[in-house]
Amino acid sequence: MPTGGSISTIFRQIFLKSTKDRKKGCFALNFIKLSPGQFDCENFASSVEQSRGLFGRISGEATLMPRKHLLPLVTLPIFQTRPNIINRGLMSMNLEELRNDISLKQKKGLPFIIASVVIWLLITIVSILDIPVVTKNLLVFCCSAPLMPISMLIAKIIKVNIFQKENPLGNLGFLFTMNQMLYLLIVMWVFSAVPEKMVMVYAMVFGAHLLPYSWLYKSKAYMVFAIAIPFVALTLGSMFNDLVVASALSVVEIVFTCILVQEVKRLSN
Repeated sequence: MPTGGSISTIFRQIFLKSTKDRKKGCFALNFIKLSPGQFDCENFASSVEQSRGLFGRISGEATLMPRKHLLPLVTLPIFQTRPNIINRGLMSMNLEELRNDISLKQKKGLPFIIASVVIWLLITIVSILDIPVVTKNLLVFCCSAPLMPISMLIAKIIKVNIFQKENPLGNLGFLFTMNQMLYLLIVMWVFSAVPEKMVMVYAMVFGAHLLPYSWLYKSKAYMVFAIAIPFVALTLGSMFNDLVVASALSVVEIVFTCILVQEVKRLSN
């Protein structure tokens, strides 16, 4: 690439090169009106660096493609979830800022915690029923099924986007949620081996899966309750029946929700 000379005028125009590039999320920068024959590499590098902040994170190195005598074409592949949207703010955030952003926009997972209150109240009602323990445990699993629909409904009411794709940590939060599915294998084993203690083990699994969110949402409440819930469930489940465990979890979840609401308010302020 020739050096020397200078760029007399640089006009930056953003356009999608083709349908193929649109799918890749690739944008193009046109540097036009170069001085005849040569341009200054230092100015060129500076322009690319400015574009890094303006148009998003550049994955890979910019490549120079000559286009006859007119202008070089610089193609900048941009990492983003939706090709036609460039979220300048999120792309320039560091890890701490991303954690603050997702804590604020998702209100520290409040929709799921409120939904869990509903779930544990349903489990408490099931525990009151005078039916065989196997049937009761099957109904407990059925009570857990509407967690996602209830969370989505609550999210709409309190105006929270629980599937935030702009923030890359949103995928991490979803992974934390799905991790609980693996723990349910233990609950299924208890269902057949020790059915009388299934609600206790289910409560322990539920509490333990909250721990990673204490880091994601920078929340002391998540950490305290993630540790407290398994111990409370183990202690009560060893001494009492499933009704006591389910009732205690309902109360604990209500307290947890109230404390989390206060954390969200402090974060918003």
